[in-house]
Amino acid sequence: MSVEEPLTGSDRKGRLRIGLFAALVFAFLICRPAFAQESAGMPAVDPAARGLERAREMLGEMDAAQKGIRVLLEVSEGATGEELDLGRVQAVEIVEDLSGRTTDLLSIISTLDTSVAAHDSVMHALEGHLRFLASVIQEVAARNLDRLAETPRLRASVPPEGRGRFEARVGEDEKFLDSNLARMLKIGQTVEDAGFDAPRLWEWMDGFLVERAEQLRIRLRLAVLERRRNLGQIEAARDLGIAPDEGQLLLFHAAEIRIDAVVSSLSATGDLMDTRGLPTAKYRILLIGTTGRVTEHILDHRVFLGLVRWAGVGILGWLRHKGPTVLVRFGIVILFALAFRLLGWLFWNLVRLFLRPPKLLANLLGRLVKPVSTIMGIAAGLWFLGVNPTTLLAGLGVAGVIVGLALQDSLSNLAAGLFILIYKPYDVDDIIQAGGVLGKVKEMGIANTTIITFDNRRFFVPNRKVWGDIIENRSLEKVRRVQATVPVSYDDDIVEVLRHISEILEESDLVLGTPEPAIFVSKLDDSWLNVSVWPWTRTENWWYLESQLPQILRVGLASRGVKVPYPRREVDVSSEGPPEVGPGA
Repeated sequence: MSVEEPLTGSDRKGRLRIGLFAALVFAFLICRPAFAQESAGMPAVDPAARGLERAREMLGEMDAAQKGIRVLLEVSEGATGEELDLGRVQAVEIVEDLSGRTTDLLSIISTLDTSVAAHDSVMHALEGHLRFLASVIQEVAARNLDRLAETPRLRASVPPEGRGRFEARVGEDEKFLDSNLARMLKIGQTVEDAGFDAPRLWEWMDGFLVERAEQLRIRLRLAVLERRRNLGQIEAARDLGIAPDEGQLLLFHAAEIRIDAVVSSLSATGDLMDTRGLPTAKYRILLIGTTGRVTEHILDHRVFLGLVRWAGVGILGWLRHKGPTVLVRFGIVILFALAFRLLGWLFWNLVRLFLRPPKLLANLLGRLVKPVSTIMGIAAGLWFLGVNPTTLLAGLGVAGVIVGLALQDSLSNLAAGLFILIYKPYDVDDIIQAGGVLGKVKEMGIANTTIITFDNRRFFVPNRKVWGDIIENRSLEKVRRVQATVPVSYDDDIVEVLRHISEILEESDLVLGTPEPAIFVSKLDDSWLNVSVWPWTRTENWWYLESQLPQILRVGLASRGVKVPYPRREVDVSSEGPPEVGPGA
């Protein structure tokens, strides 16, 4: 292959005219029999004889096509640029047409009588045409390889601004060679279908595919190394705060084009090798490892194990070259995280010492200090190592939006928890009733509040249920009232009983003198008087007094001679019989 240059000189124009003339002659020879068949008055011909005549006509057309191909091969030798492209297009059209006519000719031959001598001559001529096609493609493939062999030398002379076009042109050569190999495979299958022997053809095909795959494997590795070298130069310039050179960027882009072209050709060659039953595992491993695109070939155990070994070698190499540096940087980040955790712990203890926040807030913030200070330490360590914190924060922001959309209920619990911290309706160790649960507050997290009931059951109530319901705090006030009811008989002196109850309350250390207890008759029942007793006590003593007050009153009144009344009913039974009923009733 040579560098593109404008077409100059009468010799190349002459070659182009000859090629065009050959293509026109070929088209005329192909269309001539069709025009001849349309003439009227053609006499009736035997179908077998007519098929034989048609087969001979097609062989003649194929002979003319062979001449056209030979002319194109002579004209295109050493051609470049548009002249080469035109020659390729014409050759491909003729070869494709010949392949189609070969298929038609095989279908015609299948109708001929095999005992006729003409049948053998037609088959012999067909075999010659097929072998000619194979030889043409072999010659074109050899020319392609010669052009591609010149690529490294020509690449070095191409300036950076033209390297991208150069690599694209090389990619076109690769695709043309791949298409010719696919045609060769099709021709070989046609030869076998026609009953001809093709061992030399397959031998050439298999050898060519293996050799080409090896060449592409080496070229792909070289292209990857070139891209890596260009990328290293670009990153080095950016690390120094210098804008990368435009030439370096162009060379990196050209290396990407080169890798894409080689990958495409190696993949196509691998497909042809699979058709021929040739081993392709190492090429599939190289393709997947280089591009990162996982294909169905990974299901092959040889490819899978090869990729595992590839990854292991890559990890070991990375650890060998960059492991110490990474460990040092990782240690720096860990030190920053530990330092920030220590500073966060000191700061939080100072806040608790001087500001004395509520238990609920202190409990929640105390659990947030470690993770928040750790994240801040990691961010500071990465900034110290040169990582842009803006990028890190932007990534965290995007992740926060995604997490927020996925955890809407959790965010509502978080918002409710913030409102609880702001308005402080309860604190740790308070007795509350909220969210359908009555008990003592153990702790509050960012998502729920932990409540321990009086029978020692633990409930985790979501904060949004707590905040969205009525909250009853039974520990917020310093004193609480206890309620009890004492039944008093109608036979007892009620004033004396009320005095006794007042004395009993004064004797108890749990009952407060201020506010004064309320003692009054609340109801006149059928068998007794209901006396309500409402003493006051400290909040921390409320539950004990609530449970013990009936017993205290019962024992105190009994010691003073006041008996407990029982339900009583008086039934008057008359000795007289029922009244007589008169006759008029």
